[in-house]
Amino acid sequence: MLAKLPKTITIAGKDDVVESYMLLTNSHDGTFAISFRLTTVRVVCQNTLALAMRGDKSSHVFRRAHKIGPAKLAAEAKEFYQFFTKAAAELGESFQKMHDVQFGPDQLESLAAKLLPLPRPPADGSGPVGVRKQYETRLQKITEARKDIATVFEKGCTNGFKILPAEKTLWGALNAITAFVDHKQEIHGDRYAHILFGSGASLKEKAYQLAVAQLAKKQSGLRRLFLGRA
Repeated sequence: MLAKLPKTITIAGKDDVVESYMLLTNSHDGTFAISFRLTTVRVVCQNTLALAMRGDKSSHVFRRAHKIGPAKLAAEAKEFYQFFTKAAAELGESFQKMHDVQFGPDQLESLAAKLLPLPRPPADGSGPVGVRKQYETRLQKITEARKDIATVFEKGCTNGFKILPAEKTLWGALNAITAFVDHKQEIHGDRYAHILFGSGASLKEKAYQLAVAQLAKKQSGLRRLFLGRA
């Protein structure tokens, strides 16, 4: 279930709008716990990014007990909602900072290598044929995925609707990866489940964390430069 949060995120003006949602998932059969994620949808290309809520406060996971009083329930729900809206605002600030970082094809290649590391070859080149075949298949799949991400970054893609080439920023690089997962990556099974809950969602969250690390590295370099000049 998606619940739209009232405030949208705008990147570099009014043209690039990102809507934020609270995503509730529940297995109903006890196979996994109820969970909430902060999910964003970039309107221009319908790219999604779902991030698991982290933290050590119990309010980050909202649970309703049968015996809880209405006043306590209302207070806990309000605290939980405030946490989500604050997280959405902080995510918007992160997106804007990424937009301000120039990012070219060579940097995207380095980012993709961290996102999709190549598998290690079998220790013994003359080992079982099946093991070697699995390695070669995995190697080819990752190599093609890296190329597809680079293509989306440079040229965009068309799958139902047109995705334009990404701007040459860290924000553009992140969106090239999310566009690849959401619109271009070949999958087996339901695409919606893949992009919001499955391996696609995990890949996009990893891409976001790598982008945050890249942003921190950039800001650290600027601070050292400033301190050196001072």
